[in-house]
Amino acid sequence: MTLPTMIMKVGYYNPKLVQVVTRSPAVCPMKKPLPENLNYPSIVALFSTTLSGRTSKTFMRTVTNVGQANVVYITKIGALKGVTVTVNPMKLVFTPMVKKTSFFVTITVDSKHLVLDDAEVVFRSLTRTDGNNKHVVRSPILVTQLDPL
Repeated sequence: MTLPTMIMKVGYYNPKLVQVVTRSPAVCPMKKPLPENLNYPSIVALFSTTLSGRTSKTFMRTVTNVGQANVVYITKIGALKGVTVTVNPMKLVFTPMVKKTSFFVTITVDSKHLVLDDAEVVFRSLTRTDGNNKHVVRSPILVTQLDPL
């Protein structure tokens, strides 16, 4: 039986098996990354229906400038009833040396004032524009509540 066949039959990988295949030590993070921090432009904030009061979630995104070398993008956020969205930093500054940068979006839900639409969601977008509105970048934001499994 060949090694790939053996690995497939075992049904799981461990650091030794990975090292045999890759010929280098396997280094896996102890803490697995959260799926909501996949670097997608959209942000989906799921909150439990059992939570009451104010609850927050923070999302990290990294963006790459593919336009002009010296540009500043300014953030605008659509208003949401019962939802507060904060972005840090509000300005993204790109230079010839800085082509990538990260930012954080914190979504806070006040369950007492949250108003969901007919589809049981709140939908808005985070918009970034350069000074003259020549380039506009939108990140959709969806907020909803789900019953726990």
